[in-house]
Amino acid sequence: MGKRNVIEKEVLIHLYCEKQYSAKKIASMLNSNKESILRYIHKYNISIIPIQRKSWRLRNLTLSETQKQIIIGSMMGDGCLALHGRKVMKARFIESHCMKQFDYLKWKFEALNPFCNSLCVKNGKWRGVSITTSVHDEFTNLYNMFYEDGIKIVSDKILQMLSPLSIAVWFMDDGSRDILKKTMRIFTCAFSYEENMLIRQYFKNKWNIECSLHTHNRKDGRSYMYIHFSVEESKKLTNLIRPYIRQTMLYKIGEHQILRDFMPGSKIKSELYSDIQSVAEMTTPIIEK
Repeated sequence: MGKRNVIEKEVLIHLYCEKQYSAKKIASMLNSNKESILRYIHKYNISIIPIQRKSWRLRNLTLSETQKQIIIGSMMGDGCLALHGRKVMKARFIESHCMKQFDYLKWKFEALNPFCNSLCVKNGKWRGVSITTSVHDEFTNLYNMFYEDGIKIVSDKILQMLSPLSIAVWFMDDGSRDILKKTMRIFTCAFSYEENMLIRQYFKNKWNIECSLHTHNRKDGRSYMYIHFSVEESKKLTNLIRPYIRQTMLYKIGEHQILRDFMPGSKIKSELYSDIQSVAEMTTPIIEK
């Protein structure tokens, strides 16, 4: 096993402090890695240059309206905001999906640049992909809006911020289509009954789209709330969000070749539909239209 190269303090001071090269660039120059460079910076008690911190470089940037709508739609769905820091707590955005949604999450990663830190593939007990952003004041502001005592909520103020784009993101996260009944639904189990009723009222008042609140009863005894759209209301919802649905997510609104070729009575073999619940499973309306 070869001896590890020792990086002299004077060399590091010259490259990091005087030249103001990043740890990543120094690692490339010295045939090392970023983590080792940061360890030497700490070992030699070299002060971290603020401009080298990504959060410092981003401090004067703001989210574009498109980026904000993607975050808001994601927060209605599978995304979360988490506080981070020692002295000053600021929030960062995090979202994870299974591997079949890799392209979808990659789109979010690219759309949220330069705020995103990583697009990480996990191959452990749970195999999936996740994205994480840097901490930022704008994420902290959204955290304060979406969380009460650490629990994610939805309010009328949040709902009024939704656009067709954010609703499309929400649907791509948590929506599905019943390919037999041609109806659509969005799982809203993260929210309370009262919040679900608020969502139902929002769709009616804002977009003239009627929906009803149901529970999905699983075989393991657990149940989840979701909002259900009839055939006609599903058409309205599709017209609203269709321009923003990603190519790899078109199956969720019934625009995939397998759906067009599907005939009642045949079996769906593609893993693409593993998230679509069997029509034989019980659904119980809570509120009828």
